[in-house]
Amino acid sequence: MKTFASLLLSMLFGTLALAQSPPGPVPNASNRLVRVAGTLIAISADGLKVRDATGHEVSLGVGPAVAVVAARPVAKASIKPGDFVASANLNQADGVGRSLEMRLFEPGSRAGEGNRPMTQPGAAPGQMMTNATVTHVAHTKAGLELDVQFPGGVRHLIVPADVPIIGFYPVQASSLTTGSRVTVIALRGSDGVPRASRIQIAASPTKP
Repeated sequence: MKTFASLLLSMLFGTLALAQSPPGPVPNASNRLVRVAGTLIAISADGLKVRDATGHEVSLGVGPAVAVVAARPVAKASIKPGDFVASANLNQADGVGRSLEMRLFEPGSRAGEGNRPMTQPGAAPGQMMTNATVTHVAHTKAGLELDVQFPGGVRHLIVPADVPIIGFYPVQASSLTTGSRVTVIALRGSDGVPRASRIQIAASPTKP
């Protein structure tokens, strides 16, 4: 496992405050948005290379305001109004979303804000992605129940007891190492090149 050399960090990230500033908003429904999950296998002055679950290697540049965050499990009791969360969830007959997974973003983030159908391979019929701000929290027999708000709408989500919540916390770029499991959110520029705006380091399999 190899850490980034100081020179490469300087070339890639310059004087950006990677772990200090929350990422800006990501367009909700745009072909500019690129999401790559896999193993970080290389870094150079040109950017990053990630190998996804199919073995395909994806090359990405680095955007001018990239954020680097690490993930770790958080307790459901810590979720509160004002938090920004993202949940893959299934539409129920009553219009409620039953969460299959949930992520807690760092303060100030509004990444991917909105509510939209998931069209990725493997997504179930009626599966939605909801990125929104928590307005109300309740702990019931059904699990953690949240009211969340996004531009143009609201949604009620139920997070069952067996669904963990993963939180994202800003870290220094030096925390990235080859071999790390990462999820990269990138925006495709007018030149067709996807450039990372957010790099998420996967959580260790530990309890909150």
